[in-house]
Amino acid sequence: MKKNIKINFVNCKFKGFYNGGPYNDHKLSFNFEYCTFAGGVKEINISLNHCKIGRFISDAMNP
Repeated sequence: MKKNIKINFVNCKFKGFYNGGPYNDHKLSFNFEYCTFAGGVKEINISLNHCKIGRFISDAMNP
């Protein structure tokens, strides 16, 4: 049986976010709403809604 797992974070603060898997069949995904990131975000199965990303200059997502 294949299950898709979605983890939701709401109004959280992170220094950075990285998850190493599992990536097979996109079973694990993350949803961030109104969160703040003060470091890098490295993940392929995420959605960012109304989040602030900053304090690092080497990332293309920092305007």
